[in-house]
Amino acid sequence: MRSRIALVITLLFAFATSTWTISAQGLWQHGVLNLIVLAMLVALIQAHRSPQPWRWHLAAGLACGLLPGIRQTGLLFAAVALLYRLWRDRGRSAWFCLGWISAIPALWWNWHYFGNALTGAYRDATYLYQWDHFSTSLPGLLLSPSRGLLIFTPIALFAVPGFWQLLKQLKRQQLTHTELTLKSSIDWLLAGIWIAGCGVLLTYSFFGQWHGGYCYGPRFMTDVAPIVCLMLGYYLDALRQAWPQQKRLAGLLFGLAASFSMLTQVAGIAINPTVDWNTIPYSFGYPADLPRAWDWQDSQLMRSFHGMQHHSYAKMLNTEKYVTQFRGRILQVTDFQDQAITPPGRLDRAVPYQFLKIQIQNQGHHRWYGYQTGIGIGETMVQGDLYNAQNQRISTTIFYLSSTCLPGETCSAIGQLFTPTPPGNYSLKLQLALVGIGPQPNRNPPYRLTLAVP
Repeated sequence: MRSRIALVITLLFAFATSTWTISAQGLWQHGVLNLIVLAMLVALIQAHRSPQPWRWHLAAGLACGLLPGIRQTGLLFAAVALLYRLWRDRGRSAWFCLGWISAIPALWWNWHYFGNALTGAYRDATYLYQWDHFSTSLPGLLLSPSRGLLIFTPIALFAVPGFWQLLKQLKRQQLTHTELTLKSSIDWLLAGIWIAGCGVLLTYSFFGQWHGGYCYGPRFMTDVAPIVCLMLGYYLDALRQAWPQQKRLAGLLFGLAASFSMLTQVAGIAINPTVDWNTIPYSFGYPADLPRAWDWQDSQLMRSFHGMQHHSYAKMLNTEKYVTQFRGRILQVTDFQDQAITPPGRLDRAVPYQFLKIQIQNQGHHRWYGYQTGIGIGETMVQGDLYNAQNQRISTTIFYLSSTCLPGETCSAIGQLFTPTPPGNYSLKLQLALVGIGPQPNRNPPYRLTLAVP
């Protein structure tokens, strides 16, 4: 039975966590961190079973030494392993400590190139030890519709009762055994690793870029994916001993959570709009953009589901007919407070980018589709080309329509216009365009707006 549980949690780790969408899709360090943490656990456990434990002690030490160089958060897991080894058998920990020699290359590299041994390129300024930041980032790491662990991987919620079952087992073992057994040793080790995982969560809660930048879902929480799945094993082990009615209800909830977790991962690797969310309608990552992390209407998941919904429509779209009947007009340009910008509009050089809205009217016979629909090719946008006084184009900005716009309706396209540095007058040329097709011939001339940089 426990071999079946092991198979289940292995499949969940592979296909129901961000291991699939993060570790398997790019050269992040999270996948290597997970591998070395699991190798460390295997070595520590095998050391109790082997007639020659020194080999496994050495292997565990080598794994621990590598962890801080892979990701700084790996130091928490390595510290737990060190404390466990010293507590379990201090007298025979020499080989384990010798294995930490593997940390020397990373320590030397950091010291040589960054002037410190542990933090490397990271500085204290990247962490914000403030309550306002913590009170936003901790809920964001767990519940944000675009970055929350429990939103993208709701199966992780069952790891909490799994840890509770682990604590109950430890208590029973203390009452029935006067000496540590192999089972209780493993349980104590995994309890410590769970605590280290909680420490990882708290560490990222103080990190300035807690959202993980351009990614899909809770990238930073990939570090704790193996620990979460191990706790799911304890939950399933307790579930098989529950009363039949409890087992059916709990099993149903577990199955639904697992299915949704896998669905979110499939959406992340198969649907382009999930990645586009990071840059459309504007780049995500600036402090002023963080409210997007709490936008439930246009979250990464909603963008994914809309993309799946409209995927078949995009294939059936008669592009030639759609382009021929595409008609529209740019009415005016406003700021995000809907204040009209009249020429010459003033750009503040102290602000690196300006949020703008472009008011557009659909004068054709077909509805327009925006980025929230996830249709991709054929979405309506406004292309903005910025020219200097010498009529040289210096930048191009795309302003995106959000949802849909029916014939005759007036809608808004939004985006970021990056502020040019040299002072002077600039001309912003705006014209309607279609994603994947480009600017469209239009009965109305391009909209031009004069902007001034003092």
